[in-house]
Order: sequence, then structure tokens, then C-alpha cells
Amino acid sequence: MFKLIKDIIKKYREQILYIIIGGLTTVVSLLSYYISTRLFLNPENPLQLQIANVISWICAVTFAFFTNRSIVFKSHNKIIVELIRFYSSRLFTLFVEMGFMALFVTALGIDDRFSKLAVQFIIFILNYILSKLLVFKDDTILHLLYTYIGYFYCKIRLIFWVIRDKISGIKSDSVLFVAHPDDDTLFFHTFIKENKPYVCLMTTGYSLRRLPCFFRVMKQYGVKYRAYPLDAREKRSDVLTKNAKSVLSIKDFKTVATHNEFGEYGHEEHKRVHLAVINALKGTKFNGKVLCPVEKDKLTDYPLGKKSIKEKEDIFNKLYYTESWVLTEQEAGTPPWVKNEHLEEFDYK
Repeated sequence: MFKLIKDIIKKYREQILYIIIGGLTTVVSLLSYYISTRLFLNPENPLQLQIANVISWICAVTFAFFTNRSIVFKSHNKIIVELIRFYSSRLFTLFVEMGFMALFVTALGIDDRFSKLAVQFIIFILNYILSKLLVFKDDTILHLLYTYIGYFYCKIRLIFWVIRDKISGIKSDSVLFVAHPDDDTLFFHTFIKENKPYVCLMTTGYSLRRLPCFFRVMKQYGVKYRAYPLDAREKRSDVLTKNAKSVLSIKDFKTVATHNEFGEYGHEEHKRVHLAVINALKGTKFNGKVLCPVEKDKLTDYPLGKKSIKEKEDIFNKLYYTESWVLTEQEAGTPPWVKNEHLEEFDYK
């Protein structure tokens, strides 16, 4: 029995400590509220009621921050950063609490002491969630949450794009498949300008950081597009091929462009997208051209003009700013893709 209790305490240490500290924080909040409303503030006055709430909030939050940081989450991150996050999250729950108190006491006429106690249970749970995910955060959990939100956002947009394409169709006779946002500009800038292809982002569509950049760039190019939420790190060639087939079935494209078989500079995701597109083309009636960037050893034979280089640099500086590091060309073994560009026909049969 003792061992069972010990195991439970060990397994749920954080939650148990948070409940204890949370209970003490609630006591601090309630005491400061009751003292202020009984000594110098009138809870029947709406303004004084909220002032009492603010006083109890300041006392409780100050107590909660230092105890949660040192005892519950044992955080060693920068205290100023966590302090700002903590007070910001608690400021949000303060407004939630004020809203409930105004509803229960002012609007419904429920006793303020009972209302205060009931509201604390709601705030207690909400504060734990915010502390766990945003303040003393576990990056793994936060990244997982971020990924799921991005995945569902892209999935919903994808449904819209599919319906839109069925209703309005695609005017362009060219289609471009890229692995990541920025690959379009880095390797296919001239092709996009001259052919206005239908652009398909095959992976990384779940990224809430990079996807909006992709939208803005496609809008500047003036092309239709769609994006898939597949994680680029997942070796799901079957899904990539299925998605490529889905796009190729929309119409009889005359030209298909994608990464080369070497992944330009050896990028594994670029290679997988290339292979997926080629596999999707096999067994179809496609009789057009497949274009891929030239091998990196030949790249410098095809320098771009100053105007095109400036256009690409502007896109990376202003729109794909999260990937502007490519302008420095410091990645080992990477040729100057920004200043050179050429596509050649690939024999896919």
C-alpha cells in the first residue's frame, strides 16, 4: 500500500504539487479579497468589486509565480522571460475571472463570497494549462500542439482548394511540385514567372510559421496553389505519390516541374518529392515534358541577370524572411542557387 502511494506521488508529482501550491494560492487570493472587501471596499459597488479582484490577483499571482517556478515546475529558464509570460497568462485569466464575477454577482445577484469560491475552480484549471504550455513550457508538448493546430488549419484549407479547383478549374498547363516553402523561388523563380504554373507544396504545410509566407509569395507570383500538411521528416513516399496523383488527375498538364533526382544539393525531402512525382506519372497518359533543376555541378553555367537576382533577393528578404539565410550561401556544399538557375528536361519513362 505504501509503495503504491509512493509510486502515485512519484508519477504525479508535478500535478500534486501544483494542487497544493494552487490551494495555497487560492487561500492568498481569497484572504486578500475578503480582507479588502471587509475593511475598505464595498463589493456591492461594481467598481470597488473589481478593485478588490485586482488586489487579490496581484497578491496571488506574485505568490504563485515564485512557488510554481521553484517548487512545481523547477524551471531554470530566464526569470524575466518567464515572469512576463506568467503575468501575461494570469492577466488573461484575471479578465476571465472579472467576467464571471460580474456575471454572478452584478448580473445574477449571487453572493460574492460563494461566487468568488466557485470561480476559483475554473481559474485554477485554466492557470495550470497556461503555465504548463506557455510559461514553464515543455517544448515537446508545445511543438506537438503547434503541429496539430497547423495540421488541421492546412487540412481545412486543402478542402477549400480542392473544391475551388473542381469548380473553377486550372487554366495553367504547367504544374510545379516543391518540397518546402522557398524551394519555389530558389530553384524555379524564372519558370514560375514565365509559365504561371499551378504550384503544389508537398510537405511542411502544417507550419504556421512558413505557410503564411508561402501564401504571400504565391500571391505575388499571381499563381494558384495548394499545400499538403505532411511533415517533411516523415518518410511517407506512398502519401506523397498519392497526393501527386491527385493533382495530376485534375487536368492534362503539358509540363511538370519538380526537384531533380539528386535533391539539388542532396536534400532527402527533395529527392522524395522527385521520386513521388515520377512514380505518379508512370502509368498515366501524360505525354508532356518533365523539367528539373540542372545538377549542381552545371549550375554556374546558367547565371541569372541582375534583375532576376534582385527579384529573388527581395522575395527572401521581404516575404520568405524566415529562410533569408539562403542569401548568405553558407550551407556546406550548396552552390549559389540564388544567382544561378536553369531547368532541363528529365526522361521519366
